[in-house]
Amino acid sequence: MSEKTTILQCSGQKNNGSRCTREKEFPVEETPEEWRCWQHFKDDIKIDCCKELTDKQKRFVEEYLVDLNATQAAIRAGYSKETARQIGSENLSKPYIQKEIQKAMKSRSERTEITQDKVLQELAKIGFTDITDFLSFKTKKTVVGRDDNDEAIYGYQKVIEVKDSEKIDGKAISEVQQKDGNFKFKLHDKMKALHDIAKHLGMFEDTINIKTDATEGIMAAYKKRKALEEKGESNDQ
Repeated sequence: MSEKTTILQCSGQKNNGSRCTREKEFPVEETPEEWRCWQHFKDDIKIDCCKELTDKQKRFVEEYLVDLNATQAAIRAGYSKETARQIGSENLSKPYIQKEIQKAMKSRSERTEITQDKVLQELAKIGFTDITDFLSFKTKKTVVGRDDNDEAIYGYQKVIEVKDSEKIDGKAISEVQQKDGNFKFKLHDKMKALHDIAKHLGMFEDTINIKTDATEGIMAAYKKRKALEEKGESNDQ
């Protein structure tokens, strides 16, 4: 038995004042109150920010805070897997949902006493650490044997000296292991920490207010629109 669907027309307006003619099919149970195509998604800023959320949208906000993954949050909130990515992106583009997410994040921060500054400080310990903060490595000349005349035979040995754990901050260390004569020392991912710091500080050009897996789709739509406008091929005449 096929799933029941409904067709929505884009609620955006063309430059001449007429309504956009683009349409989209939605499952009946997941049909939004209104829909805007990629050319008009920015018009969502006109939506009343005090608009009340539906039960599914409230659940989406709760689930989004779990892992900041809009697609997975939409699935856990009850949307179908087939439309979850798009629904998640559309939810994040709605100002009144963004407002609820920011409110929930602020409440959680106050409740856990985990602030943005604390998170940045911990990321900085990983991003700006140096392996020589924890150990030193050098080549040392040592006696490896004696010749027939009992003269010392010298060789060179690689020596690793690890600092005492009481003298270092171990938060940047991922793993320390010594087994069967082999020594393994690993730090947390330095480049990932620096990338997260840069994103938090807004050092990348392609950003939106809430950075999620929805960013890619929204920015792609925006770039496509700009490219069409530059070529004079926009359908929104």
